[in-house]
Amino acid sequence: MTTPPIAPRTKQDRDAGLRKVQRITCWTLAGALTGSGIFAGTAAQTASTTTASSAKGVASTNAAATTSAASTDDDTPPSTALQATPVQAGSTSNANTATIVSGAS
Repeated sequence: MTTPPIAPRTKQDRDAGLRKVQRITCWTLAGALTGSGIFAGTAAQTASTTTASSAKGVASTNAAATTSAASTDDDTPPSTALQATPVQAGSTSNANTATIVSGAS
């Protein structure tokens, strides 16, 4: 019992195989992106704890605070912004020090 000889593979066979691998890779990537998007959307919807009525209450409270802060008589802006505070880091010699600006005061 002898097996028939295997024909050598041609350039067309190689190119057809590469196209098949490319199609499989593209469809796998598309499926993975779709699946992760569905998972993220489901997780976001499930994890949401804010209801419409409580969101309205927060929005009206924030609007009232903004209105009262804006209705002051003096021309100075409200001091709710953080002030930058420089901090020295490194050793005590000037050659090895750096100034780090922090948002906390």
